[in-house]
Amino acid sequence: SDLHLTGNPCTDFEYYRLFVIHLLPQLKKLDSIEIRKSEIIKAKQSFNFILQQLEIEINKKRKTNDDNINDKFGHSIQARKQAYYEEKEKEEKDAEINKQNKEKNPFTKPKDILKETRKKMCIIEKEGENGELPKQRNVGKYEFKMEGTDNIYAEDIRIIIEAPKYLDTSEIFVDIHPLWFQVIIKNKSLLLHLSDQIKVNESKVRRVICNGWLELILPKLHYKKRNKQIDDNKTNEINSCDGNDKHITNDLDSDENEFDFDLDEVPPLE
Repeated sequence: SDLHLTGNPCTDFEYYRLFVIHLLPQLKKLDSIEIRKSEIIKAKQSFNFILQQLEIEINKKRKTNDDNINDKFGHSIQARKQAYYEEKEKEEKDAEINKQNKEKNPFTKPKDILKETRKKMCIIEKEGENGELPKQRNVGKYEFKMEGTDNIYAEDIRIIIEAPKYLDTSEIFVDIHPLWFQVIIKNKSLLLHLSDQIKVNESKVRRVICNGWLELILPKLHYKKRNKQIDDNKTNEINSCDGNDKHITNDLDSDENEFDFDLDEVPPLE
């Protein structure tokens, strides 16, 4: 029953009040002004005229908008490119002005140095120009375990990282290099160096189903193979020892045969 259109662009139309009164007969107030009976009658009588005037206004607006668009952008490819570059340059200038205003504003909070350094430490790292390895870090303080680094006979380096159990795998990023690897879990980086060079193409990464931990299996490029001849010599020594034992038992049997006697020759006990 009460409608306010103050500030609405439709109020620019000369007959907007009569137009609204005719379309919404249940209204009692329009822009805090009571609707009189004479306005209702006038709106009903002149509604067709108002529609004609409204259509004329709409056509004028469309024509002016089209002219503005053509003047600004044009129809050629060069004109559109130029308009694009102008808009882009304007956006960059506005962004720079906003940045300067924020820096000059005394009420803005100073940047947190710890947060800024953590953000820098959690980006995807790369090796230096001279092959320098990035610094080790564990921003998320995740527990981890490395196996096979101290064993020269181990073919793989196995790393287990205690990632959250119900974390979606899309939140985990793994980047493996020959001498180091990086794991980013929920935007928190874990970067460690490796004691041995590994084969990146043959490396495997998987999640443990029962607890959600992350497992990295990194095959070593160089590892010491066990000598099979030593193992064969050990087995031969064991077999020769078994043969000597048999010989000893046979000798004992022969000694017993030398002192063998008949039970009939033993005198009876008194």
